[in-house]
Amino acid sequence: MSRRPDQERIEALTRSRTELVHQRTPKSREWRERSLRSLPLGVASSFQDAPPYPIFFERARGSRVWDVDGNEYSDYHNGFGVMAVGHAHPKIVEALAERAAIGTHFAQPVAETTLLAEELWEQVLEPALRPEAAELIERSRAQGLRQVLVTGAFDLAVAIGGPSVSACPDYYPSFDYLHVGELGDATNELLARLRALTRRGLPERPTALRVGSLGLDPATRQAWRDDVRIDLSAKEFALLETFMRRPGQVLSRLDLLEHAWDYYYENRSNVVDVYVRYLRAKIDRPFGRRSLETVRGSGYRLRQEEDEA
Repeated sequence: MSRRPDQERIEALTRSRTELVHQRTPKSREWRERSLRSLPLGVASSFQDAPPYPIFFERARGSRVWDVDGNEYSDYHNGFGVMAVGHAHPKIVEALAERAAIGTHFAQPVAETTLLAEELWEQVLEPALRPEAAELIERSRAQGLRQVLVTGAFDLAVAIGGPSVSACPDYYPSFDYLHVGELGDATNELLARLRALTRRGLPERPTALRVGSLGLDPATRQAWRDDVRIDLSAKEFALLETFMRRPGQVLSRLDLLEHAWDYYYENRSNVVDVYVRYLRAKIDRPFGRRSLETVRGSGYRLRQEEDEA
C-alpha cells in the first residue's frame, strides 16, 4: 500500500526554502520589483518566471553562474547553448568579439554557417552514412521534402526506440526538440534501417494542393484558379496555403496568425482581416467567386468548390 504524502511537511519545507531564498537574494527581489514596471511578469519571456520570484544572474564562466547577490551556482540548465564548452569559453568569446566588430545579418546566409556545417559533417556524422546523407540532402533540396524527412526520421526513431523517444514542441515553430533515451542495442538497428531507407529512395509525394478550381504548389510557390496564374505576396501565399490545407474548416484569427505569421506574433491588430481582404481581391473577385467566407464570431473558412456561390 502506497504511503500518502505528508502535506503539512511539504508545506513546511516550502515555507522554509522560500524564506531562505528571500534571505539570500534580496537584490534579485529588488530587480524583480523594478522590472515589473516595464516588463510583463518582470521578465523577457514567461518561462523565466518562477516563485517566489526569478533569480537575476550577473555573470557566468564554465559550468558556474553567479547571481546579482554574488551567490554561486552549478549550472544544470546550461543556457541552451553551452553544454559542450561552458559559459564564456575564451575561443567563443574571441569569435563573437571578432564578428561583432564587423557586423552580421541574422536573416540572411553567411559563410560561417557553411563552415560550421562542414565541421559538423566531418566531426559528427558517421563516415559510413555520408554518401547516403549527401544524396538525401540533394533530393530534399530538389523536391522540397524538408518536412517529410524530419517526420519520417522521427517516426523511425519512435518505431525503434519506443517510449525512450519523445518530441517536445519548441517555443519557436522552426524546430522541436527530440528527446532520445537509452536505446541500447537498438542503435545499430536504427543505423541499419536508415541506410536501407536511403538506398531504397523516398516515395513520391504530391506537392500541389487543390480545392475545387483553386490550386497551389508549395514547392514552386505558384497559385492559380481555372488555370489562370495568381500572383501572391509571400504572406498572402502562406495564408492561402493555411486555408487550403484545411478546406471547409473554420479557422480563428489566432489559428491563422500561428500558421501564417511568426508564432509569437502579437494578436493585437487587424492584420489577418487585412490579408483576407487582399486574398479575396485576388482569388475570388476576378473570377466571380466567394470561396473565402467570414464566420461571424469565429474567423474564416475556405469553402469547398460545391459550396461556393
